[in-house]
Amino acid sequence: MLYRKPMTLAAALCALALLTSGCSDDDGKTPPDSGGHQDAAGSDLYPDLGLPPDLGQKTPCETEWIDALHAQDKVSTGAVSTSEQSGVYTTNVDASAGGMNGASKNPFVYLSLKDGSKVEITDLASKSSKDWDIALRRAVLRVNGGDSGAGGAAVARVENTTFADVTAVPAAANFEADEFLDASCKVARDPINNPQTAFSGPSTADLWYEYDMSTSKVKPKAIVWIIKRTDGSFVKLSIDSYYGGTGNKSGHFTLTWSAL
Repeated sequence: MLYRKPMTLAAALCALALLTSGCSDDDGKTPPDSGGHQDAAGSDLYPDLGLPPDLGQKTPCETEWIDALHAQDKVSTGAVSTSEQSGVYTTNVDASAGGMNGASKNPFVYLSLKDGSKVEITDLASKSSKDWDIALRRAVLRVNGGDSGAGGAAVARVENTTFADVTAVPAAANFEADEFLDASCKVARDPINNPQTAFSGPSTADLWYEYDMSTSKVKPKAIVWIIKRTDGSFVKLSIDSYYGGTGNKSGHFTLTWSAL
């Protein structure tokens, strides 16, 4: 994997400390989401959802998969809009998912990077679907491959470059799928307790964003993401913003992408 510039110690501690740190995003809450699945009283934040009919036989880690992703048996109401100019697409995604406190009770927003359209699918059905390429729910981003889905999609990151300068899939691209469950069904988590995906990792240096101490906001890192789609084609994607919508709230992504 390519070298990533580490965050400052203060920023790293802010991301790791979460609820005890006093750091906040634009909503005045911790940056940007906690992956905990119980409330203050120790009660589960979501019900036993079971399996969707199209998943068939239960897989060995099904319970852990649902738990790790807070998987919901409903379709996200988050809006998606896409515009195109000269082959370059701009997609706005409302992945705010009920805000900080309601994220674990809300589903991911699923996108097809064929045309930037929203895929109307539940979290549970997403595991066996090849219709989506990436999914977003606040700070957690997924790709339809590995533990996240059956699409065979994967992600590589290219640093120290610009979106315009990436004109082909780099020869040294290191593609990764989402791998957050090991053979014993143990969940690997990132520094803020969300499942590790191809857009995150075990350290703050691996996250797709950094926490800007000067503005108390989540700031996407200057990374061009190369995504191998479920149909085998490639796109390049840049995460331009984590804020938008009425009041410039968190969890509203602006993505720029195009085919390679």
